[in-house]
Amino acid sequence: MRISLINVQVSEGNNIVPPLGILYIAAVLEQLGHELQVFDIDPDVTPCTEKILAFGPDLIGVSCYTNTYPKALRLVRELKARRPEAIYVCGGVHATAQPVETLREMKADYLVYAEGERTIAELTRHIETGGRQAIDRIKGLYYWDDGEIRSTGPPELIRDLDAIPFPARHRLSFEPYLVPPGMIRGYAMERVTTIFTSRGCPYPCTYCASHIVQGRKVRRRSPDNVIEELEALVADYGIRGFYICD
Repeated sequence: MRISLINVQVSEGNNIVPPLGILYIAAVLEQLGHELQVFDIDPDVTPCTEKILAFGPDLIGVSCYTNTYPKALRLVRELKARRPEAIYVCGGVHATAQPVETLREMKADYLVYAEGERTIAELTRHIETGGRQAIDRIKGLYYWDDGEIRSTGPPELIRDLDAIPFPARHRLSFEPYLVPPGMIRGYAMERVTTIFTSRGCPYPCTYCASHIVQGRKVRRRSPDNVIEELEALVADYGIRGFYICD
């Protein structure tokens, strides 16, 4: 399938960091052989509609935080008006925190809840095979059924994080993330980038939503797997420092 992925960027205060969540999704879809187009933009500043329409995607996926949700909503409504035949999927932190409200307001076809790598792989397989796999067997999904929103229940969290491909950073022009000014890039030195070495957090901080997506149980990548990604980032992008954002 031809798939467009859009991360609706938090651009206020020059607070631009690589969107690792959607880049993990891109890596999984790339591994499955799909043709991809990936954006990390503020659609109010950098319109992307014409590029998406020219690409002609079969599926359009949108991810956002709560503070960028209004922009994501406007973008999806515009795209649906001009490419109604595409399948629309929403995901990310806001969608996971408010799944029913998000799916209802966005009128997307599907919502991927929490950790999305396994769910998006199964969903695209379901679509490609014409629904041979029952939709209610794909965990981590909200969908429409006869005008009602249904949930398949939370996904089983991925235990072996080494099995997930590295984020598809090559799908974006990566240099702007590495030079100052900005938070993380240029905070301590130039050419700093982000990396996850684990997922999950057991602590009950009321201001943090990480457990909604990644769960309370800590799961760690192996040291060898982390080192392999670090070495690849140094070789590919000349990285001088890493911000571990577990």
